Amino acid sequence: MVGAAWGLLMGAAGCSRKASASDAPAAISDGEFPIGTSVSVAIEGDASVQVAHSALSNHGAIVYLHGRCTEPAIDVERIAQATSHHGTLLAPQGDEACPGGKGFRWTTDIEAIQSRIDRALQAVAAVRGGALDPSQITLIGYSEGAARAEALAHAFPARYPRVILIGAPTAPTAANLAGAHAVALLAGQKDRQDLMKIGLQSLEHASKPARFFELPGAEHGEFGPEGERVMSEVLDFVAEP
Repeated sequence: MVGAAWGLLMGAAGCSRKASASDAPAAISDGEFPIGTSVSVAIEGDASVQVAHSALSNHGAIVYLHGRCTEPAIDVERIAQATSHHGTLLAPQGDEACPGGKGFRWTTDIEAIQSRIDRALQAVAAVRGGALDPSQITLIGYSEGAARAEALAHAFPARYPRVILIGAPTAPTAANLAGAHAVALLAGQKDRQDLMKIGLQSLEHASKPARFFELPGAEHGEFGPEGERVMSEVLDFVAEP
């Protein structure tokens, strides 16, 4: 099912549309939707995906997995302007609701998460009136989302050539990220940084292009006052040949 869904991204948007009838019409110009602004796109049979569009001429996609018991819309708003220059940002909602209605979390079912990402990519491609390029996907994960992003990169290495991990709960390993062309590791200035720096050492030992970035003034779960600037630099780094 995952492979079939992925293949649909290569086709015309009309053939891959999964979004509901209430979705926005297929875009024919950049004026059809706000660039760099957080919007919601409905997905049939699933929770809506939060999106920040790039220009129609940009076929790249940036998949963002939020942290445990948070809301994807909050983080999309924080980095939408930075990501819009590099691709369309898609932030699916976690698989399970947290107790007390306090956001959502991710299960450990990597196949299921990948299937949901594929459906989100199809729905957003349909809204944009054209397929997103699967060779231009950047995967970002924050905290629990970083752990799932690393697992996805390990399970589906050909799909995620660029990986950005922020505040992961365990040190990333070169073995799990062997298929990535470039890896960026981030942590807040006020968050623990040792795990990400251990991961950097592992990647550098394996001669993997990797770099550590600090988010000034940020605690865990935050991007801080300079988040847009840092994320722009991070995306420039992983996009380098």
